[in-house]
Amino acid sequence: MNTELRKAVEHTYCMQILETDILHDTGRTIVIHLKTSKGDYVLKRIILDEERLQFILAVEDQIRSTGISIPNVLPTVDGKRYFIWNNQYYLMQQYIYGDPSTDPDMGETSVENIWERGVLLGQLHRASYGFSTPMSPKYMGLDTWNEHYQSGLYYLKRWYEKNKNSSSERKQVMCEYLPYFQMAGYEIYQALQRSSYYANLKYRSVGEQWICHGDFHRGNVFKRRGQFWVIDWEFTRHDFPSKDLERLVNLLVKKQARWSRKAFTTLIDQYLSNNVLSQADQWIMYHDLAFPHGVRRMVKHDLYKKGSVSDLEELLQKEWDRSEHLKQLID
Repeated sequence: MNTELRKAVEHTYCMQILETDILHDTGRTIVIHLKTSKGDYVLKRIILDEERLQFILAVEDQIRSTGISIPNVLPTVDGKRYFIWNNQYYLMQQYIYGDPSTDPDMGETSVENIWERGVLLGQLHRASYGFSTPMSPKYMGLDTWNEHYQSGLYYLKRWYEKNKNSSSERKQVMCEYLPYFQMAGYEIYQALQRSSYYANLKYRSVGEQWICHGDFHRGNVFKRRGQFWVIDWEFTRHDFPSKDLERLVNLLVKKQARWSRKAFTTLIDQYLSNNVLSQADQWIMYHDLAFPHGVRRMVKHDLYKKGSVSDLEELLQKEWDRSEHLKQLID
């Protein structure tokens, strides 16, 4: 830890730092576990503008106030929630005790674990419905849905055209499946474009929208001593529930030997029992979940390079089965 930063933290929070341990460093964010004279805390550096940081903190306050566990922010000695050092924003958060190695939710995630997260996500979305701040108009995810679909389809097509004659076995496997996912994605996009309900979604008032976490994967949603915690809200925004749900569905794909319609149906039932959606909103939800977001991530982030070629074939087959199942639900 930088010596000058260490001094700044000790002065800002009137504490002595005894030990430090870097937990996470992506360049964009850094997370450091601090053992201090006042106890254990997490120091976070977040590279974003001040208004965005204030929006994130307001969202956390709203969700936390409903009983969902989000680490508390430690105020500075002058009562502020963050401080500036070297032109960057830092804040101190509660450290969540517990040994991750003994936590089954941080190891091999079971289908039951995913269902539990579905319950939690439903509670989170229900708690956020109608929340707004003066900053809200800047962070409306629905405004970019068409652009996201278009860029996703374009990326799949471009990747296929670039790699269809590759001698790489992995790329050959990807290219066997990509025409199907391009067509499936295009059909979903066209169905949404024909829907007046979809066209009007982005004009909903903030009071009729939800807050999405934006990065609802198992590293950000974990259990300690039997209690779920939700951390890292840097991508939060007003958006439609399927944007968070898709991460859980993607986890179902990865964590099962084959696509299970029963497991998917149970996940959706668990979610909807805690955040009721109208039939029209469910129609939107199923269409968005049917779009090949996961396959797009595979090619964009080179995830197809992980594991063996047979693992890749198995994963793509599960994505195919998922797509066919969801297409049947929306036909």
